[in-house]
This record gives sequence, C-alpha cells and structure tokens, in this order.
Amino acid sequence: MVKGRKTSSDIQRIIVRLSALLSKEDISIYTGLSHRTVKRILQHFEETGTIPDEEKEWRRRPRILRDEDINVSTVSCAFFSG
Repeated sequence: MVKGRKTSSDIQRIIVRLSALLSKEDISIYTGLSHRTVKRILQHFEETGTIPDEEKEWRRRPRILRDEDINVSTVSCAFFSG
C-alpha cells in the first residue's frame, strides 16, 4: 500500500464497480488500498453519484508541448533529398 499517493479516477471507478460484488475489506485487499480510502471513495459515490476527483480532471490546464516532448526522426526521405 502506497501512502500519500493520489488514487486515479480509473482506480476509483474500478472500486465503485467492485463494490457491487465484493465487501470493502475485500476491495481493500485486492487493490492494495487502505480500508479508509476505499470507504471514502464509496461514501462519496453514494452521496453524490460521482467519482471524487473526476470532476476536477476536466478543469486542469492543458499541458504545454515543449521542444523535448517532440521526437524528431532523422530518417532520410527521397522526397526531401533533391
């Protein structure tokens, strides 16, 4: 179990789906998350019908593309080689 790490919305969705089949304790064991984390995610879903951090994801600032993010191919091409 990793402490202090944010649980992704994908994992949170999986927890909600597993809750239809498994107990909170079993979900905690299978996912490696604390019982408290599983309980918090399910409680939020029961109260609001949403995944806790899902609504925040669409508000994030888009990532800025930097020079080092681009892979440049150095393969020669007959079109460009006169």
